Amino acid sequence: MPSDTTSKMNEILKAYDPEGFRKQGYQIVDIIAEYLNKAISKDIKQALPYSTPDEMLQKWPGDFSNEPTGKLENLIKNALLQSNHLHHPHYMGHQISPTLPAATLCDMTTALLNNSTAVFEMGPVSSVIEKSLINWMAKIAGFGPDAGGFLTSGGTLGNITALLTARQVKTGFDVWKEGLKEVPPLAVFVSDQAHYSIKRAGQIMGLGEDGVFLVPVDENYSMDTNALKSKYQEAINAGRKPFAIVASACSTATGSYDPIDEIADFCKEHDLW
Repeated sequence: MPSDTTSKMNEILKAYDPEGFRKQGYQIVDIIAEYLNKAISKDIKQALPYSTPDEMLQKWPGDFSNEPTGKLENLIKNALLQSNHLHHPHYMGHQISPTLPAATLCDMTTALLNNSTAVFEMGPVSSVIEKSLINWMAKIAGFGPDAGGFLTSGGTLGNITALLTARQVKTGFDVWKEGLKEVPPLAVFVSDQAHYSIKRAGQIMGLGEDGVFLVPVDENYSMDTNALKSKYQEAINAGRKPFAIVASACSTATGSYDPIDEIADFCKEHDLW
């Protein structure tokens, strides 16, 4: 093997060295544990160390054409200190919870394994864990033994997946197999306090912005079911075919729960998802 090729191979193997990883791993865990301690004890003064986007861009490199020269420990420290501190007692705002430290170690293991859940062959453990979790969650929800599903990367993808399912079931034709047909334009209903991903999902699915009807809320920021009836009729008058209602439990901005039982009764009455 030519010397330059050998040298490059040695550099690659060095990156996978177990002992080097062990040493670096101990250092990083110590850094994260110390950060966690400072965040929880409020030694870090601000939960949100705000910088403008332009200011933040100046703190991080914009040219990656050269080999990295900095230390990983410094990169981790900078990322920790310049991020939002969810473990700080003063943190509040977005609907993102502080991570359990043990979950961080699980994420590390998952990243190292890099197995997929798409097929059993590529992810024998991850695909089985996914199925077990889905079965457990389906049982909690009161679904029967034939229920199924899969884990998504987050709520946005979960929402669009649910709406795709609703369209498949309620439009009267097999979109998955046959594609979209010449049918009346569709309509979906959601509280005007709901997460923006519902509107985005409607646009991605081809409903258009006009196909997502925003229902006004009551004094508790919950969907007003009387307003829902009006919006439903508005969609019918516009020549649209309603197929689904999205109920929030809870909304991201106000933490309000829509009247799910009433909405479910309305869906049953009008054959909606």
